[in-house]
Amino acid sequence: MPLPAHIGVRDVLPAIAPEKELEGLHPRHSAGLLASNVREDDAVLPLVGEAVLLALAASDIPVEGSTIVLLTETPLMASNPVANVVARVAAPALLPLSAPFSLVPVDHPQARELARTADVLVVSLEHPQVVTADWVRPGATVIDFNPMLVGTTTRDDGTVVPVLRGGVDTDDVARVAGAIMPVPGGIGPVMLGLLMRNAARAATRTAAVPV
Repeated sequence: MPLPAHIGVRDVLPAIAPEKELEGLHPRHSAGLLASNVREDDAVLPLVGEAVLLALAASDIPVEGSTIVLLTETPLMASNPVANVVARVAAPALLPLSAPFSLVPVDHPQARELARTADVLVVSLEHPQVVTADWVRPGATVIDFNPMLVGTTTRDDGTVVPVLRGGVDTDDVARVAGAIMPVPGGIGPVMLGLLMRNAARAATRTAAVPV
């Protein structure tokens, strides 16, 4: 990802052998595990959802009994079937039943008020720094991902590096949030670590299969 414009994700995912698919998005294998609530020890679960849950656990932020809101954008959901699957299917399936989950488009008339009900606010937007402190309940946990390139900066040694931002105005939100996982440096590294783990598991499973 991103794939060439003439290749659709919906066509590619079913063509991948389930044992080689590393992001937990296979329409038959991964979807079946989620629907059946079966959890194999080495099952490949949807990467984004698992990364969020692991990051929360590592920070001792409870999920049980928490209200979780995913704030996103309608065009992003419409154009990206992977984001659609994660938001509509994977995220609710991975959460405990005691954690109410809401998917809120940022252009919803009550989007700000709905975001403020969240104990855990997950932000996946196409436009940078939309979410400010008045979108966040004091003490809430805010998770930002979907990094966007907003420019470049030049280091002292002359190296030009990209400047990335997420949908959260980190400095402003940090004034009220209990915890914040920003862009860059928040969920992204956790996802990369899980991707490498899944690759190692896939290689191990493949090696154990008789030819």
